[in-house]
Amino acid sequence: RLGGLASGKGGARVQAGALALLAALRDVAFDTAKRSVIKEALNSPWSTVQTRALTLLSRDRHADSDADRAAHLAFITAWYSRRTRSTEVRRVMAKALERLPIEDDAQTLTLIKTLLDDPDTEVRLSAVATSRALDHPELLSQLADRLNDPVAEVARAAVEALRASAHERAQTLLNALRATHGNTPLLRTRAAHSPTPP
Repeated sequence: RLGGLASGKGGARVQAGALALLAALRDVAFDTAKRSVIKEALNSPWSTVQTRALTLLSRDRHADSDADRAAHLAFITAWYSRRTRSTEVRRVMAKALERLPIEDDAQTLTLIKTLLDDPDTEVRLSAVATSRALDHPELLSQLADRLNDPVAEVARAAVEALRASAHERAQTLLNALRATHGNTPLLRTRAAHSPTPP
């Protein structure tokens, strides 16, 4: 029944509501018919419908094999890249990428880099969180560039993401930032939280 309402036959408001109800379900796994309806909802002219469909697709646990997961990710990133998206959609996409199986997908890594430079603060914050969760070496330079972000919260999140990285290059970038910017409070934050050595 929800799948039928999510198809958009009752209008954008009903479609968005049905997608929101589907998104409220804890374990999201869809059969092919429901997945098709949700994918079709991405083509709605309404940002609210697109964001709810995107949220659902990013939480869909259907892809068991690596090939299925790669195809799922390729579908979402191809849809997103077709045209300029609203701020609302960009915000949801930045958060959705954290839940998707990205690994070494070049198109998706390029998309994350673009989102790290987005004009919207919330998009940049979500892209930093996604970059931190992925801890991919290709994103480290873009995280270091965020030290110059006009919003302190974004700069702080980027520095914390570099500190949390398992890659040696992250520490190298932090040292380079200290050499360039001096030992600013933002770059000293970790020392303040570190336990006193015995």
